Amino acid sequence: MNRVLVIEDESALRETLSEILAINDYEVIKAADGEEGVEKALETLPDIIICDVNMPKMNGFEVLTSLSSVLIEDDLPPFIFLTAKIEQKNIRQGMSLGADDYITKPFNAEEILKAVKLRIEKRNKLQQNVLKSERERMSDELHNGIQSHIVAANMGLKSISKNTKTLSSKERDIIQKSTDI
Repeated sequence: MNRVLVIEDESALRETLSEILAINDYEVIKAADGEEGVEKALETLPDIIICDVNMPKMNGFEVLTSLSSVLIEDDLPPFIFLTAKIEQKNIRQGMSLGADDYITKPFNAEEILKAVKLRIEKRNKLQQNVLKSERERMSDELHNGIQSHIVAANMGLKSISKNTKTLSSKERDIIQKSTDI
């Protein structure tokens, strides 16, 4: 079950949004302001954050900036801003801070659910690609590392077999068989 952190200072809106998400099989974590939101985000590392822009104590931009400064980029969950303001400069500001989406109030349930699902799927796909790349890198390193050790050992055995006249024929046969691998 995916966890969604909802940071919204208007309690009625926070509860409505939480119910929409819970009914659709999301685990919901709620925060009443930006400060509480940052704390809960760091405690729970949710799969996605939905955050109001205009809040007392700490606004949404400050929440995103704070989390971005503490978490490495791969750990920062997708971030969706909720706002009643639809000014272009506010949208640009949020996107430049790293927001993944903007949803304007009033919103409908379908719009929220679609945005949440899309952002979670996108993040999961990115994480799978990173994991696949890392596995391939490790496999290549392991293969190349073992291969280089085998080549080095083989070269060493060939060198020994050429330079040792004092070995018995049985010992030379053993070394020769080892180098034929």
